[in-house]
Amino acid sequence: MNNETKCDINKVQTDFKEVISLREDVDCIIRNLVNKVNTLERIYSDILKSDIYNNNDDKLFGIDAFNFQKNLINRQINDINGQTQMIDNRVYCEHYKLYNNVKEYVTNTLKNKTLIDKFLSEKNFPVYKNLEKKEYNFKQIISINNFICNVVIYINDYCNACEDDLQNQSLHVSQGLNINSMISSLSFENLIMRERNNLFISFLYTFNQHHNKYYSHLYIKCKLILGMLNQEIKIKQFNNEKQNDDSIINKLVDDNNINYIENENLEKELDVALEDLVEEIVEEDIDISRNKLNNILECKKTLENFIKIDDNNKPSLKLVCDTLLNNIKHNK
Repeated sequence: MNNETKCDINKVQTDFKEVISLREDVDCIIRNLVNKVNTLERIYSDILKSDIYNNNDDKLFGIDAFNFQKNLINRQINDINGQTQMIDNRVYCEHYKLYNNVKEYVTNTLKNKTLIDKFLSEKNFPVYKNLEKKEYNFKQIISINNFICNVVIYINDYCNACEDDLQNQSLHVSQGLNINSMISSLSFENLIMRERNNLFISFLYTFNQHHNKYYSHLYIKCKLILGMLNQEIKIKQFNNEKQNDDSIINKLVDDNNINYIENENLEKELDVALEDLVEEIVEEDIDISRNKLNNILECKKTLENFIKIDDNNKPSLKLVCDTLLNNIKHNK
């Protein structure tokens, strides 16, 4: 039982690191998108200031389409930022409520002085109120998660110490002392304490599963927006941040890796197939965490090779996509 608890809390901490990594990746993509939009803003401003524009009504009609295109991309970024903040708030909400749950248990039930002092000495985390619109920094989420994990580890060690003490007390029974009932009561209390601690661990484990899914889907959505922007408007990256080239979605959007197809119809068909494939992955809620993306599929390369096949020997594009999707579903 002790080993299982140790293993569980270790997995919880490892899974939370994956959540942190996903959240950082989302931030990186958003910065990338913002840089591109800033470039479009500069281009738009330069056009307005140029002699070519000169407030001509006909040219105003033409530049208005560019302005709409720019505003549409800004709207998409704002939507992504709103969803990111919404997820962040939910992640903090669940951690804060668990923090209060653990604090109440330690203070009112466990009544362990060391843990009580630890809670009292800890700087209070921002109060979460369901009806209050407030943004919570992800660093605060990391801090409260670390604090809860440390308390859980301490309770587990405390349970182990109590069990060792009970074993020593059991020796007195063999020496004729009538303390059997006392040992049974203490053993029961220790069992309840350990199971309550395991409940806290299970909450953390469930949080990680949900939050990983939220950020994974957001990550995919960000990458699709970036991919469409890269294909629609050929602007080179101005930031030097290194992108993760291992994932399939990066392969779709990396300017350096996209091999443009000479046949325009085939290019459009390929883009539609890729979008439908990723959409089906998301809708069917297939596990698409960032670490698995580099293993599940190389869609771009596979489909590009497909269109190079001689027409007489070429299978249907739907059959190829169905095969790729099936590989994703059964990927370990």
